[in-house]
Amino acid sequence: ALWDASQELRRWQLRAALLSGARSVYRVGPGDSLDLIASRFYGDGRRWLEIQEANRLVVPDPSQLIPGMTLLIP
Repeated sequence: ALWDASQELRRWQLRAALLSGARSVYRVGPGDSLDLIASRFYGDGRRWLEIQEANRLVVPDPSQLIPGMTLLIP
């Protein structure tokens, strides 16, 4: 049941990404930080604030990413 809920959430997040014009979605892994994710997608870790702003309801504190959470990448 948890796996099914996780997959359904991911499908809705992909739809949200498409509707909002986001570049992609990203599932947070162990050891990830917003600056590392920004480096992967933008080539510039200083752009982490763009990711946080797009996910402000999911990531109120950028220092507390949880592995497995899915982020929209604008």
